[in-house]
Amino acid sequence: MGPYTRSYPTAIRPRRKSRRWRHFGKFILILLVVLAALGGAAAFAVNNALQPFSDRFHEGVYVDGLALAGMSPLEAYTLVNARAEERLGRWSLAVTYHGGGDGGEAWTLTPQTLEMQVDTADQVNRAYMRGRQGSLLARLLDIWKLRAEPYEGSTAFYFNEFSLDAALAGIKALIDVDPVDATREPDPNRTPPYRYTDEATGLSLDTDAIRGELLLRIASLDSTPFALAPDAVQPAVTKADLVNDNARLSRAATRIATTSTAERAANVALGCERFNGLVAQPGQEVSFNDVTGKRTLENGFMEALEIVYGEYVMGVGGGICQVSSTLYNAVVEAGLEVVDRTAHALPVSYLDPGKDATVADRGTDFVFRNNFDQPVTISARVEKIQNVEHCVFEIFGKPQPNGNTYAFVSEIVETIPIPEPKMVPDRKGEYVTYTNQTKQTSKGAVGYVANTFRITQHNGQEIARDFIIQDTYKAQPPIIYVGVTARE
Repeated sequence: MGPYTRSYPTAIRPRRKSRRWRHFGKFILILLVVLAALGGAAAFAVNNALQPFSDRFHEGVYVDGLALAGMSPLEAYTLVNARAEERLGRWSLAVTYHGGGDGGEAWTLTPQTLEMQVDTADQVNRAYMRGRQGSLLARLLDIWKLRAEPYEGSTAFYFNEFSLDAALAGIKALIDVDPVDATREPDPNRTPPYRYTDEATGLSLDTDAIRGELLLRIASLDSTPFALAPDAVQPAVTKADLVNDNARLSRAATRIATTSTAERAANVALGCERFNGLVAQPGQEVSFNDVTGKRTLENGFMEALEIVYGEYVMGVGGGICQVSSTLYNAVVEAGLEVVDRTAHALPVSYLDPGKDATVADRGTDFVFRNNFDQPVTISARVEKIQNVEHCVFEIFGKPQPNGNTYAFVSEIVETIPIPEPKMVPDRKGEYVTYTNQTKQTSKGAVGYVANTFRITQHNGQEIARDFIIQDTYKAQPPIIYVGVTARE
């Protein structure tokens, strides 16, 4: 038959039950005895009794509810076929979907779209054969049975299943919607430094399940509207997943001294700006010098005090080491790997000994590596905390699966005393002029030997302490300027 399917909407079933059927068995037994006694003469008489229906439908034969008794096959075919064609011409099936918009969507299946055809001859032939098969006795018994249990057949309809499949495929294409995953993009203007988009649920029409339901409707010419209910398809990534999967791993803040010049504060702010929003991919190494660029006037930096070879001198980019040192603390507390770091020669005012990291255009760099399997994002800015400006670094990323967090501590293991004063000839006469004149410009400072550790914590409790490095900060002698000109 190819793609065409024939269906019988109503099974062959008895039209009505009769109490006479209960006694039919007794009647058959008696009839057999009588026929045996009468022999051939009785058979001849019974055969003559059947002559009025020799080319007509017997009583008790129905197709599609139409009584065919006494009709010729052609008459029955004409009547049944006309009724079936009329039913088929009036039939259509509305397939609706109320989730697609304000008014919803609707599609109509018709005999034309499904290439439907009526199969009248088969059922008429089946009905006609009742009472006409087997021996004379078998025919007689079948005729008596029709009086007790009428036969009712139903016209079958052929339809092209490929046409139904094509219609369903077209409907599915209009209804199906792919789910949309939530997204997260770096946004340095936000804290946390991300911009999120919401997820969206998709839809999928299960045409296999719907097809079975529609086949039943088509076979019975059921015109009851069929409402579609597509399945929801959840996105793989939700906004909540991204938010919960991206926590602040660390936060480090260092106080910008109120005595800092405007130039130094501007250098700190510029260094933070260069790092703000930076994303380090898994395995990526980040160089402080590469990110900020050379500290030159052309690169936006200004002149300010900085430590060079253990001395405070004016230089372009002064204050940038506060940025690298704050970043160093955030990196350690986030659990990231430190690749290259150098301490200052002298202690700094904004961090405990051992927690600083100096940088210079001449090669000294601070480098760290993202040793996680997920990207991390840096947020950096100058922020007022209790009305005092601070250099602030925060690192965001996926929390450790074991729930561990980290802390950064330093311990002074040795204090180096202040050395003897350093006598400096004042050849320019900045402080004193004569040889018997002196001017102390610095009280000097003690030095330190400091050990640093990264502490691993779980639920706020220390579970491990890992030694990082030991740093030595030299003591500073008092500075005394002496005049160089002898008195007359």
